[in-house]
Amino acid sequence: ERIPVLKSDAWQIPNDYSPDGTTLLTFVQTPSAAGDLYTLSLGPKPVRTPFVATPFDESAPTFSPDGRWVAYQSNASMRNEVYVRRYPLSPEQWQISSAGGESPMWSPDGKELFYASGDTIMRVAIGGGPSLQPGTPAALFRIPGHHAAPRLTGSVPRPAISGITPDKQHFLFRLGTEQGLPSINVVLNWRKALQER
Repeated sequence: ERIPVLKSDAWQIPNDYSPDGTTLLTFVQTPSAAGDLYTLSLGPKPVRTPFVATPFDESAPTFSPDGRWVAYQSNASMRNEVYVRRYPLSPEQWQISSAGGESPMWSPDGKELFYASGDTIMRVAIGGGPSLQPGTPAALFRIPGHHAAPRLTGSVPRPAISGITPDKQHFLFRLGTEQGLPSINVVLNWRKALQER
């Protein structure tokens, strides 16, 4: 049975939910505003609250496995980069990527954050404690068959990480094709491919 949670004239996309199942992270866009991030409580009377709402486009929010952090992408620096904020929201913000970043995804143990930068999947170690302690981004592997150079037919289809297995050995991502149709690619044995480079 489908139960409406919140009706709105805005374009809304649920991106993730908190580990305790009480809160949705949503992307919201109206005709007069850039894309923003909101939380939506899932109680008897759902409440939508701004999480990151700026003149820039924010999207792809995802909770850390412990529910303490939210990673997302924003074009506040004139290109998409990956950022992390504490949840519940505080003024602190950490920029994770430095040379472009999209589609952040936490490792199942919350000790690493992965994201796409062009045709490369990047990895950042995340230290524990009361404050986020991100390491230096490092290239993990290039996406097989994907090229960062623009095609004659238009813009480069950008990869989006859709999932990571608990052992962090397999990634699932979504790639656009030249016709703009999405496809799903699973990278197996990526460590071996990385060693052969």
